[in-house]
Amino acid sequence: MLEMYQGCLPGPDHSYQPSIGTMHRRRAKAALNDGFSATVSDRALIKRAAPAASRLQAGTKPQCTTRRRRWSTWRNAATTTLATVGTHDLWRAPVAAAPVHDVVSVPGSKSATNRALVLAALADEPSHLRKPLLARDTRLMASALRSLGTRIDEVPSPEGMGWIVTPRLLRGPASIDCGLAGTVMRFVPVVAALAEGPITFDGDEHARVRPMRTIIEALRALEVRVDDEGRGTLPFTVHGTGFVGVDHVVVDASASSQFVSALMLAAARFDNGCIIEHRGAAIPSMPHLDMSVAMLRERGITVDVDATDPTNARWTVHPGEIAGLDCTIEPDLSNAAPFLAAAMVTNGTVSVRDWPAETTQPGDALRRIFSEMGGEVTLRDGICTVNGPTESLGIDIDLRDVGALTPVVAAV
Repeated sequence: MLEMYQGCLPGPDHSYQPSIGTMHRRRAKAALNDGFSATVSDRALIKRAAPAASRLQAGTKPQCTTRRRRWSTWRNAATTTLATVGTHDLWRAPVAAAPVHDVVSVPGSKSATNRALVLAALADEPSHLRKPLLARDTRLMASALRSLGTRIDEVPSPEGMGWIVTPRLLRGPASIDCGLAGTVMRFVPVVAALAEGPITFDGDEHARVRPMRTIIEALRALEVRVDDEGRGTLPFTVHGTGFVGVDHVVVDASASSQFVSALMLAAARFDNGCIIEHRGAAIPSMPHLDMSVAMLRERGITVDVDATDPTNARWTVHPGEIAGLDCTIEPDLSNAAPFLAAAMVTNGTVSVRDWPAETTQPGDALRRIFSEMGGEVTLRDGICTVNGPTESLGIDIDLRDVGALTPVVAAV
């Protein structure tokens, strides 16, 4: 096992193998992260030694005695750490000996599931969400909304487990566990402003470093009291009063489009709706904002959009009653990427069931991308099929709005 990773580390004469690169570093880190013994400092040494090795050409030596000492220290500590892997087997990626042919189904969209849950909790009648994603982030969202008073029942059906959401008066006090779910920590605080009482938000340790200042300051601009002791991160407490009377807020959402979606999803329940303006660097992931707008409109809410300039955009959400819906959550099209990629790289054929004819999901871009890379892509009767080429074509493409597809597209 250790021999697999020796190439990640400087040799005793400070020389380096020409094949060293990021993949070696990632394999070493994966081994450590799979439960093998390693300290934080050990991990840091691996992280620092491997990229340094990959940057230097064969035969290159450190230019000073201090660096040579560091190489020696890093190598010894990293070798000791890797030795703890012992004879444990790592998971090895499968290798296709022939073209891949298959038909698959993928789980529901997390983005759509959590937006549907929020809108169902704010609706004026019950909603039935069919084929939602049942995962940690969506269960955290359901738990958060239950804590605010919403009734959410799991109901089995031939098509899988679903949720019936019955809206009720939102109230505190409550404590919300956000885990690491960005949609929970950013969407639910705005919902909490419509509840009565203090609502405390916290999450996993790493959640406390995620940017939250934008949504905290937006709530304060809406005259909602938020106590965060100046951190701009979790934990914090929203003191809801049951209503929001201010109807205009300006934010810089260049760090995440979720800040705008959070305000949009709840704005119809504000006394006068809300005009939400983004001013700053280009807002990322515009398709997710399109998803929020489309889901609001499906439930009877009027939304005006002026987002031709991603650095200076405006969304006007008019006040109104949010209708309850009996709806089926679309499959997460981004999760279809590895399966369709298998067809692309093996000259095979892979189909994905329940692909929507029209959607705002960023993953729908896979059809265009793989077509441009030489695949034959069809969508008929809800089945998206990719016939892979003999050899994939290179592509020059901006993936800013579909960042989740980047690793798979790069691999293909």
